[in-house]
Amino acid sequence: MVNHLFRDCIFTQQVLRELEWLIQHPTDNLIGKSGVIARNKEVLVIALCTYPWENISDPIMAEARACLQTVTMVEDMGFQDICVERDAVTVIRKLNFAEEDISCISSLIQEIKGRTPNFRRLCFKYVPRKVSKAAHWMALKGWGYEDPQYWMEEVPRAVERLVNRDRKSGDDGG
Repeated sequence: MVNHLFRDCIFTQQVLRELEWLIQHPTDNLIGKSGVIARNKEVLVIALCTYPWENISDPIMAEARACLQTVTMVEDMGFQDICVERDAVTVIRKLNFAEEDISCISSLIQEIKGRTPNFRRLCFKYVPRKVSKAAHWMALKGWGYEDPQYWMEEVPRAVERLVNRDRKSGDDGG
């Protein structure tokens, strides 16, 4: 039972990550970077983005902003059939829940949901962190830039390798 709570339970993992994040970032006026990877149906990378943000109070807010940036990027690129995959179970649940959200990220959730009519299909799916290493690598790469950075079609080889590993992790039941 204890093994399940600390190793297998998605909710417990999320809470522990948030506590770790809050301990490491005790200030209220934080900056950070998000990494966004757009893939086609064949799972080939077609676009990448690193995006800076400021005034983030907690990791849930950071993940909600990353979802908004993802939706904004694919909307600007003209994509119509989208599935946003993130490892933030709380944000994904709020985006998939039909009732109005009243949490601290409610304005971001409303903004993301408000863009749904702009797509033929827009869904949100939870994926384990082990399947999203490429996006985390992109976020780390973003620290080298002050402004948003975009890569179209030709992407760094390191990202291609990580995307392939992520895909294999997902195929193994992740």
